[in-house]
Amino acid sequence: MSVTITRNTNAPAQFHAAVERVMTALVEETADGARANAPHVSGFLASTVVAVPPNHAGVAARTEQVGRTTKHAAAVPATDADTALVAVTALYAVSVELRHSFLLDAAFRASSRLAAIVQAHAL
Repeated sequence: MSVTITRNTNAPAQFHAAVERVMTALVEETADGARANAPHVSGFLASTVVAVPPNHAGVAARTEQVGRTTKHAAAVPATDADTALVAVTALYAVSVELRHSFLLDAAFRASSRLAAIVQAHAL
């Protein structure tokens, strides 16, 4: 499950670096909020929230033993210069999000701060 941000590729070249900084800050703030608001039964769900900035190599899948339970996290694909995303890779993340919105709430909170993020990270 993920929230994806895509850059407008028609933006003038002199703005690309600033837009990349803003995209990175936006996904990092969203991921921080999602980690903080994820239900913390074992901590595994929150540990699978990943901010993937533009031009990132992605994240490998993983399996972890939590108590007597084996939990799985999916891989996150690489991003190009025009894409950033926040992923929650625990395989059960969607069912948790439907009961307790933690990722979308974090995305809405971060997007409401977009003007401040742009001011802090733009040109």
